[in-house]
Amino acid sequence: MTTSNIFDVVIGSGQREAFRWDALWRTWSWLCSPGDGHGIGASFVDQMAGYAGIQPAPDFATKVEFQIRSELGSQWVDLAVGFPNLEAPRSMICFEDVGAMRLNDKRKRTNLLGYLNWTRQRAIDGRKYRLFVVTNSVDPTVETAIANYLGPSLAENAEQAAWKLLTISRTGEWVANALNGQSVPNPVLSEYVAWAAKFGPPA
Repeated sequence: MTTSNIFDVVIGSGQREAFRWDALWRTWSWLCSPGDGHGIGASFVDQMAGYAGIQPAPDFATKVEFQIRSELGSQWVDLAVGFPNLEAPRSMICFEDVGAMRLNDKRKRTNLLGYLNWTRQRAIDGRKYRLFVVTNSVDPTVETAIANYLGPSLAENAEQAAWKLLTISRTGEWVANALNGQSVPNPVLSEYVAWAAKFGPPA
């Protein structure tokens, strides 16, 4: 009897079928919360901050569906992590998806540009604001496609750019790193690692 990975059921197992992004954001919010019983402490959020070029900090807050006021008016980023909080952050990471089926979606591109400009406008006086563009695509050209309308990523231009591609598979690596050395790893997190590996990373 074949047993499905729980994340195949809760979020989705492919690129072209219905992919439940809201469930992914809530999973990441849970992984960012050290006291929520997953057993990896702050390892996930610390690795996330490091990937964004932000110094990990003990105090932070997360929120799924975080409202901002951009040049486009009221917008809602899918997930926000603020250090030390979301009310007056010194650093912030905002997350927005670009699903495999929406790489050429005009409305999605417009929204991403609004989020990107919002983060850049707030990256002053030593503050670091980042936009993570999250994809479930395994297309090796996806980062180039996104850069065509957002400009160079943080990986290419750390001084000016404020966005960076985040693949789901990379977050699986963060969880695997956190589980490394544990005598009895959380079986749910082990399933997350296996599930996330299906989504790349793009070469």
